[in-house]
Amino acid sequence: MGARRIGSWRWAGTRAVGLLVALAVAGCGAGTGRVTGVAVAGPSCPVESAAPACSPQPLAGLALTIVRMSYETVVGQATTSAGGVTAAQTTTDAAGSFSVQLEPGRYYVFGPGVEGTTPPPPVLFDVSAGSTTSVTIPYVTGIR
Repeated sequence: MGARRIGSWRWAGTRAVGLLVALAVAGCGAGTGRVTGVAVAGPSCPVESAAPACSPQPLAGLALTIVRMSYETVVGQATTSAGGVTAAQTTTDAAGSFSVQLEPGRYYVFGPGVEGTTPPPPVLFDVSAGSTTSVTIPYVTGIR
């Protein structure tokens, strides 16, 4: 009876190790996350209203820079004035939207200046493996 229990434990231990290896291999492709977002300018009417025409308007064709924040010095990679490393560059589509796959970490997205708006502050966001983070890049038109 004692030998059977030991054998059962070995069998269970072997199965558990196999399961952990399978999970680790399956998770290899899930090591990244995604950030999606939209760049909008608003307000778009002199008096805010609920009318769709007065909603913030999408900004198409913006060249965005996504910077990974790090406390370490990265040798041989381009750094920005924010002290991070450029992780990706993307352009907003006709709807002002963008989507980028990134390694887990803390990032800022920087938008360029746009005529008739106040440049937005960098938007801070975190990316986790296997998840999607949504951000909005708000441009202020100054219309009141």
